[in-house]
Amino acid sequence: MLAQNASARGDYEAAEAELASTRAQIAALDAQIEQAQIQVSTAELDLGYTRITAPIDGTVVGVVVKQGQTVNSSQSAPTLVKIAQLDRMTVKAEISEADVVKVKPGMQARFTILGEPDRPYRATLRMVEPAPDSINTSDSTSSSSTTSTDSAIYYLGALDVPNEDGRLRISMTAQVSIVLDSARDVPSIPSSALGRAGRDGLYTVQVLKADGGVEPRRIRIGLEDSINVQVLEGLELGEQVVLGDAAAGSSTVMRGRGPGMRL
Repeated sequence: MLAQNASARGDYEAAEAELASTRAQIAALDAQIEQAQIQVSTAELDLGYTRITAPIDGTVVGVVVKQGQTVNSSQSAPTLVKIAQLDRMTVKAEISEADVVKVKPGMQARFTILGEPDRPYRATLRMVEPAPDSINTSDSTSSSSTTSTDSAIYYLGALDVPNEDGRLRISMTAQVSIVLDSARDVPSIPSSALGRAGRDGLYTVQVLKADGGVEPRRIRIGLEDSINVQVLEGLELGEQVVLGDAAAGSSTVMRGRGPGMRL
């Protein structure tokens, strides 16, 4: 209408100013809507902090924070409760530096607990930590630079064992034995029948003869535990060897299918 001189310029300019004002109001309202959405998101985030969700399924084994106690999470997330999965326990065994070179993951192991010393539990060595537990202390850097130490060095090995009946509990003391080697159905004699070992690695035993006398015999042994030794050569099945003092007359028969021996 202004181009056709059908309207006054003053009316045009007033309408244009009203349009710019309306657009400015719309922009202000859009900013208010965006600010309100940010406030809603912040409120939803704060609401999420009021809900505590356990990271795993398990049993509550410790309550660190009591009801009514104030906790402060400004520095770090506080520990409220401790949860453990008790259906499968992990036994941590201390392995000395003299023995750690002999073990590797996958080896069979057995352990007993103080409450049941006659009931062995069987497990498999899952892993052996590459460094001793002392490396986690603050002075580990300085101690690792020394060439010798008066304290023993132990590496932690992990054994996993099922615990469906719940007999195993947290922080129990276990006596662990790792099987380095085993032999079954092999000729064996009691270790008390062994004499001294020679430089050639052969042992001397006293063999009972048919006439009642004894004769020394050099034998080669294999695996040995605290009870029996495996005989590789030097004795025949059925021969009798003297235990301890030959004058006492105590003897035992060389067995061909003895119990399995473990080292």
